[in-house]
Amino acid sequence: MRKSLSNKAYLRFVDSVPDNTRYIWASTISGQKAHRHWLSGVREADSDAGNIVRDFQSQAAPRRAAHRGHAFLAFVDPDGNTVQELHGMAKSKHTGILMKMGMDDADLVAPLDHLMGKDTKTISTVASGSADEIRKIWSRGMQAADAITSRKFDYKAHDLSYELGTDGGQIQNSNSVAFTLGKAMGLDLSAALRDKGMTRTFSGWDRDLLDPKYKRYVAPPVFPVKDAP
Repeated sequence: MRKSLSNKAYLRFVDSVPDNTRYIWASTISGQKAHRHWLSGVREADSDAGNIVRDFQSQAAPRRAAHRGHAFLAFVDPDGNTVQELHGMAKSKHTGILMKMGMDDADLVAPLDHLMGKDTKTISTVASGSADEIRKIWSRGMQAADAITSRKFDYKAHDLSYELGTDGGQIQNSNSVAFTLGKAMGLDLSAALRDKGMTRTFSGWDRDLLDPKYKRYVAPPVFPVKDAP
């Protein structure tokens, strides 16, 4: 973590999807404390539920009912710099490559070295404290992330029943990972969503992958295509 005039660090709950809006950071120094302010810009975009096609939109554009996001956690230093992020990701079973647009028949993993970049929108700051305090909380998240990856969950991006108001049945995706990490870290991420009116934004939510009672989704077997005789 970079040295700073302040000893505080933060955990942020973030919605990250590609975006075409712009934002500006500004820093000022007041006494011995560094302050950082948003000057302009709200980052927002949609992903179509079904085939996960990205659709860029501006802040003024109306939201569609099918708005879906990708939730993750960020460890942020006192200067606003992201130290590390924890994500759920889809990883191809065939190539071993992380996929930007998760598809069914992939592995659900939680890498420790993935950074989404600046095209994100902070939902809430869910913890703050000294660097040591935040590292202890973050360490629990990293351990949970390793446990998720080691358990070889199958990835299921979405279920059309979610658009009818159900919990989405067997959805098991990146948002399921974010929910699980929050549980492991003792953070009430669901409350943050309720406060922002975003309880239906993240399909796959409310699934604790590490709960012994959790009934995991298992992808159906894929059989090789054979040429007709």
